[in-house]
Amino acid sequence: MQEMVDKRLPLIKHSSTEEYKELFTVLRENAKTKSSYLILMVLSTLLATFGLFADSTPVIIGAMILAPLISPVI
Repeated sequence: MQEMVDKRLPLIKHSSTEEYKELFTVLRENAKTKSSYLILMVLSTLLATFGLFADSTPVIIGAMILAPLISPVI
């Protein structure tokens, strides 16, 4: 029983320390605020504001879609 518990599963690949370091380096680089993100947030905020003043639900929904989802497309 102890042999089965200590044995590694062949289907699961365990990452090395270097792979974890590389992963966190990439995550930190991607987490930095970029000017394109800020511009998209400002534009979507303006669009949502105009949608509120115009009492237009589709414009507000479009602003919500524009802000978070267009960045990966770019």
